Amino acid sequence: MKSILIYLPYFILLLALNSEPDTSSLVQLDGIKSVKIAVVIHDYSKVVAFAPNEWEELERNINRRIKDKLNKDGIGATVIQWVHGVELGSLQMDITICDNPKIRECYGFNVEARFIDSVKLERDTSARLPEGGITWIMNKVGLEKHNNLETAIIASVDLLLERFIATMLFENGSEINRDKIIESRNKK
Repeated sequence: MKSILIYLPYFILLLALNSEPDTSSLVQLDGIKSVKIAVVIHDYSKVVAFAPNEWEELERNINRRIKDKLNKDGIGATVIQWVHGVELGSLQMDITICDNPKIRECYGFNVEARFIDSVKLERDTSARLPEGGITWIMNKVGLEKHNNLETAIIASVDLLLERFIATMLFENGSEINRDKIIESRNKK
């Protein structure tokens, strides 16, 4: 019990930072018809969660899942390799994993989905920010044992992707998915 309490302040902070949809900020994805997909995995654990080939397979699997789900909903998607720059018009999934050696086989993780788009200055609409800006962002945090870690990460990616798609379809006039968004927000 004492070892779990060591993690408690960290996860309270992570939960406080966990973003939820806000209907007052809709129009973040209005007019978007296609996206580029970039998945980035960071493992800051002392006991590495996955071998390098497992990371590559997980990254490919997540990229494929995202692309298939976006295409199924009529949203064009292209997988790109993320390098330390910004790709405008991209949905980036950052997956971060950490551990505490005092709790064996248990990993904390954060999955963050963000859409980066072209941004114009309000005071000078001819000027654009070369790095763009984050126009939509959500994250999901969790704590999981090693044997369930991959499943938990994929479930988090799926949840964030579902919310991204629902928001995108809602903002672009899809009446079918509008009710799903409102219903999911009312459940909270």
